[in-house]
Amino acid sequence: MLCSRSSFFALFLALSVFEASAIDQPPSPQRAKVIELMELTGANSIGVQVGQLLAQQMFNAMQQANPTIPKRAHEIIRDVTMEIVKQHSQELLTLAIPLYEKHFTENELDDLIAFYRTPTGQKAVKELPALMQEFVPISQSWALGLQPEMRQKLHDRLAAEGLLH
Repeated sequence: MLCSRSSFFALFLALSVFEASAIDQPPSPQRAKVIELMELTGANSIGVQVGQLLAQQMFNAMQQANPTIPKRAHEIIRDVTMEIVKQHSQELLTLAIPLYEKHFTENELDDLIAFYRTPTGQKAVKELPALMQEFVPISQSWALGLQPEMRQKLHDRLAAEGLLH
């Protein structure tokens, strides 16, 4: 039994040393570039943006269920949501890094970093969120306009295949 305890202790010690050395090692060159790109593009603040969206969606749902909900409820929802999101935002970044590593080579990351360091790249970082915010209602309206045609074509196809009762 003493032998197995000492073997277990040795294994535990070895794993602890391995884990500590893995943590102490700097990120790979590709990962370091991903992190730099995320900083340049503001992707490291995506958690805040998601939190704002979540807070707004929760308030809208509550307001739909109770139209007389006080404005103070919206403030509380926003404050609590943002507090929690900020506490956990690093988790979201950690989940995003492998996606960047999967979709971009080191050379592509270098090109993107070079672009986002330019005045035009920085303007894109500044303007694209507002552009997208303006574009969302336009795209929603466009999609709504397509619904009658989609419904009709779906109805026709499903009926032609005998899938409608």
